Amino acid sequence: MGMQPLGFRDVQASGRESGPAGLAEAKVLSVLDEVTADAKGRSPRPTVFLEIDGESKAGRQAASCLLALRPGDLVLCALTPRVTYVLHVLERAEAGPACLSAPDARALVLKQEHIAIEAEELSASAGRTRVRSADIRVVAKTVAAVSESVSLVAEWIKRVAGRETVSVADAVHTARGTYTVQAESILQEASAIMSARSELTVIDAKSDVRVNAERISMG
Repeated sequence: MGMQPLGFRDVQASGRESGPAGLAEAKVLSVLDEVTADAKGRSPRPTVFLEIDGESKAGRQAASCLLALRPGDLVLCALTPRVTYVLHVLERAEAGPACLSAPDARALVLKQEHIAIEAEELSASAGRTRVRSADIRVVAKTVAAVSESVSLVAEWIKRVAGRETVSVADAVHTARGTYTVQAESILQEASAIMSARSELTVIDAKSDVRVNAERISMG
């Protein structure tokens, strides 16, 4: 005969525990959204109220139960003399989004050699987001970024595109060294004023230099 689990006895068909500690099915009546934790980060008071065999009982979500509870859920509980722990969610009362949250934990860390997320739509919302990686690659058919302010700092930036369109209210380009523009043709158009200032200006053309205006002033 195999060994019995330490600290637990057989569970009767009625769902009640047969000894000082056991397992039982329960229905979630209500869940406390905000729980005050102690100095060690643990919740000193119940976080969930359950219905076990028609009786209301206070309990707490076990640390290993990462699925956030909802009223109406059918759960498996560990009944101990000190407290009732919710171990697993067996069935959900209704379909809906599932929330993963570690009870009594201020942070959640996923640590694995490879983590893959597959979804038709992926949404992330946070007050502050930080990503650190030796190599980041984004491959998408369309990329859109909307922000009040964007700051990009890099030692080298390279952009390759078939066509680029930039529209801004005002633009300022500052280069400490040499600013070089290479193109087959360059067209510049200003509706009001176009000004070029430098200590030395050189215009070099292989064939012609043409200046067309109603009035040309030099000197």
